[in-house]
Amino acid sequence: IRIPESYLPSIPERLKFYRRIAGADSEETLRGIQVELIDRFGPMPIQVMGLFDATRIRELAKQMGIERVGLKANSLRLYFIYNQESSFYQSPEFGRVLEYVQTFTARVKIKQTPKHLYMIYSDVSRIKKVMIQMKELFDFVFDPYKLQGSEQV
Repeated sequence: IRIPESYLPSIPERLKFYRRIAGADSEETLRGIQVELIDRFGPMPIQVMGLFDATRIRELAKQMGIERVGLKANSLRLYFIYNQESSFYQSPEFGRVLEYVQTFTARVKIKQTPKHLYMIYSDVSRIKKVMIQMKELFDFVFDPYKLQGSEQV
């Protein structure tokens, strides 16, 4: 996921925008950067939109105790905090994550290796689908009433 040279030819300018996007601390800031890019360089290519989505995904993940997000071979893996002694694992939020896995067993599983606890979704191949899954998980964990009446597979 990158800013194509054909969209923004100047290397220093591209680096500046990479830093600003990575350092954005709110949705409002991200939207402001998007508006600026569009104003200065025209409609954003799909790669640039993907960069913004990846930034949003990283922020959602951090709020849910997820240290790493991996997308490979049509599967999405969400790796939880490495330190299994962390208070996160005793939190109500982690309890809601487990409830989510139990509710949506057809599309998400939880697995553990000696080093990591992670969730795995199958049939996820695009960043837009990652964003959809992350928002759904976030809403389930932090706003359980938002998903009331949604399809439970």
